[in-house]
Order: sequence, then structure tokens, then C-alpha cells
Amino acid sequence: KASGRVYIPPIVSGIADGQISSSKVYPIPFTDMLTLEPSGSAARIVSLYDVCGKQVLRETELSGQTVYHLDLASISAGYYLLKIEAKEEGGPTELIKVVKGL
Repeated sequence: KASGRVYIPPIVSGIADGQISSSKVYPIPFTDMLTLEPSGSAARIVSLYDVCGKQVLRETELSGQTVYHLDLASISAGYYLLKIEAKEEGGPTELIKVVKGL
């Protein structure tokens, strides 16, 4: 008998949930909205990739704010990799593992 629940097995990526840098991302897991508090005030490029490496989001104009809300209601539940990189060449790049719940 089906319970209506989906089991998502853990993925070992070597990347901590929610934070491996000074930027903060929450809540983990998220449902529709993911909040990002990037470190520093430089312009950012934010990309989101699924476990197969397919890019599912790219935001290029994140600057001037200390908190960003990413609307991710349209993506499926599962594990994703959030990439935050400085807009200027050679700037820092951060990788954060995030999970979308049901």
C-alpha cells in the first residue's frame, strides 16, 4: 500500500548542508522559497544545479541587497548545488548543498 511519501536517498557530496562559507542559505530543507545572505556586498551570480549537473536557475543581478529570496517553487523535490560566485573575474566562488523538501 502506497503511503504517498517519496524517499530520497542521501547523497554524499563532501559539501556541508546549508553553509560551507560565510554566506548563509536557509531554510534547509526548503519548500518554495530559499533565502540567501551572501558574504560581502559585491555583485553576485547565483546558479542552481540538480544532481545530474543540469543548471535549473541562474540569477545574474544580485547586488545592493543583504538578503535575497529565490523563488524555487517550480523545481522538483531533491538535492541541489547552489553556486555563488563574484561577478568580477577571479572573485571567490562558494558551493552550498541545499535540499528541497516535499
